[in-house]
Amino acid sequence: MNGTQSDNTNSLSLAIDARKAVKALMVSETSGVLDDQLRQVLADAVASLNALNSGTPLYSNLSKASSFESYDQIRAVHEVQLAMFDGKLAERLQLLLTDSASEHVHENKEDAIRFFTAIENRALQNYNQSFQFSR
Repeated sequence: MNGTQSDNTNSLSLAIDARKAVKALMVSETSGVLDDQLRQVLADAVASLNALNSGTPLYSNLSKASSFESYDQIRAVHEVQLAMFDGKLAERLQLLLTDSASEHVHENKEDAIRFFTAIENRALQNYNQSFQFSR
């Protein structure tokens, strides 16, 4: 039962962080500015996606305050990546961090919004499933 509570907390935390990222991305669409917290979430997402794609240890390059720090959270990222069938997602998220003058910045932000919305949905699905088992 204790593991289930931890799973619930991790899933709900990931869903909240993903929702915050979506809101920050929407604000950045009008302002053109990525705040520091959004930059950190994007960097963590890029590190997680790159680790998933390369086969390196998933925890190797994540910051201590990463949005993707537990097995359940990283599993949700992996499931979303597989469902999106997008091998270049990490590159486009990285471009948001490094090249805000790119002609594709709007499309990259839309992809990021879709990614984080899918993360939120998957995390909430995991939360609801583990909550049903804990009863």
